[in-house]
Amino acid sequence: MYRLTFIRRASGAYALVLAALLLFTAWLDPLRDAVREGNERYAEKDYEGALRSYGDARGYAPAAKLPLLDFNEGDARYMSGDYEAALERFRGAAAPGEDAPRAHSYFNMGNAYYKKGDSARAIDSYVEALKADPDFLPAKRNLEFLAREEHKKNKGDKGQGEKGEGGADALEGQRERDRGRGDAGDGSKTGPGALDRDQVENILKSMRDRPVRRERGKDSGGEHNEKPW
Repeated sequence: MYRLTFIRRASGAYALVLAALLLFTAWLDPLRDAVREGNERYAEKDYEGALRSYGDARGYAPAAKLPLLDFNEGDARYMSGDYEAALERFRGAAAPGEDAPRAHSYFNMGNAYYKKGDSARAIDSYVEALKADPDFLPAKRNLEFLAREEHKKNKGDKGQGEKGEGGADALEGQRERDRGRGDAGDGSKTGPGALDRDQVENILKSMRDRPVRRERGKDSGGEHNEKPW
């Protein structure tokens, strides 16, 4: 999400010109105005209001920007608990394209599937996020978490393996708004895109051999979503 940084003014005249420029820019860019309004409502936890603003933005958005709006809308749906609708939007956001936030969209899809109790599809989605961006640390951590969880369940440790709120909180909570389309990300438990535990372990082993680096300035935890615009 873009933020304006204001420079200390040297005179009243300078402030007046700056204000006029800001107003003129806003008039020229109703798309960014609507998105900014949606982001502000999202930050205030007014998710329905955010969805209305993102809907308004669609009237001004070129086709290349629609994946970003899909992401934002999916994020708001996720936060309001409508995981199925969120998944639909994240699938659109992961469609191939120059501006498509594919890794973050697959990551959010994984979180939504986990919330729905579908760990198999969550694993598939995190793997797709890493295919899109091998250096995306939150997806690696969530994948490792689910691999450990599945391993505990397979050993019969029901107390450790059950998915409750504690398990959900242990996942990286960074549901980037940073606003997915790929069949593998929406693969079923039995479909060709699904991964079994041995395959996941092999993927994790290869990732351990080549550790994922943290990107400078990125926070891998918390409940806050990053926005690409």
